[in-house]
Amino acid sequence: VLIVSAGDPATMRRTTTPTLFLLGDNDRGVRRPALNSFEDLRLRGITSELYINREIPVHPERFWRIQGLDRADSIAIQGALRAGGVLDSENYLVDRPKNLDWEQSVPLEYRGFLRDIEDQLFIAYGGHRLMSNLNYRVFDFYQRVFDE
Repeated sequence: VLIVSAGDPATMRRTTTPTLFLLGDNDRGVRRPALNSFEDLRLRGITSELYINREIPVHPERFWRIQGLDRADSIAIQGALRAGGVLDSENYLVDRPKNLDWEQSVPLEYRGFLRDIEDQLFIAYGGHRLMSNLNYRVFDFYQRVFDE
């Protein structure tokens, strides 16, 4: 299972191991090489699957999953990001998180959570971050492979 990874190109050209790719829609550095490896495996008849984590809106409760923050904190952070122009009218990021000065929009009392907030922004953006919303795909893949 390759999560936000294309694997080593030389290894991927030789492998006969069934492979699952979990990618972010906007993961610029990994997406194209992973798609190439996936297609190569498929053409060689090796079991492989690919799932893409699509960009989603940054909902008000998005940051509630961060340990130490509650629902009200999450709503406050999301509201500050919206007010700061980081989110559009539908709560999508206006650009890649690394291209935004989003940290300046976060209220001071939440600055200790910047790394965790950044992770959530990259996940919502479909960027290069581990994502738990596709975990079930891993278990389903293993079950299908081992049932063959």
